[in-house]
Amino acid sequence: MRPSKQFAAAAAAVAFAISTLAACGVPIDDSPRAISRTTMDPRVDDSRVTPTTSDSPGAVRVTAYFIGDNRLVGVPFPVDDAPTLPEVLGFTLGDPPRDLTTALPAGTRILSAEVADDIATVDISRAINDISGQTQKQAYAQLAFTTFDFTTVGQVRFQVEGKNVDAPTDNGNKAVVTAEDYPALRPGLPE
Repeated sequence: MRPSKQFAAAAAAVAFAISTLAACGVPIDDSPRAISRTTMDPRVDDSRVTPTTSDSPGAVRVTAYFIGDNRLVGVPFPVDDAPTLPEVLGFTLGDPPRDLTTALPAGTRILSAEVADDIATVDISRAINDISGQTQKQAYAQLAFTTFDFTTVGQVRFQVEGKNVDAPTDNGNKAVVTAEDYPALRPGLPE
């Protein structure tokens, strides 16, 4: 190859690399802007998005439940926007606050959560099946009590990837659970 052909080939490769990188870039706005639900990429799995906590004096407090001394402990999270039930349940999937644990296994996702006919239905990923026994009962209780605290309903039905499942409770497995189904884990009650 002659020097001029080498130069032309190198220049073409550099031009291709620059155009490829430019096509993958983030568009630049004229000024800073807040990222909100409306500016988020619609292809993002919204069920894994939790609300951002806030230091604002007008923040709304939502409660998510974790495990401490083998019972549920409610942890308040201040948030600015009106969160959805899936977002609040998302707090249970994050790192637990100091001195608390979570029974929810890594990889668990909230696929959906909605309320109809006075029953909340919470659909979770199959990672919940990676645990069993007391740990699984604690995981379902965390989600149930977080739902009870956020909504006005007193019953929760669980699904795993769209299929109804019976949730483990202190009173056996049940298709629909209430707070009374977890007397040993219920916050504020003696063991």
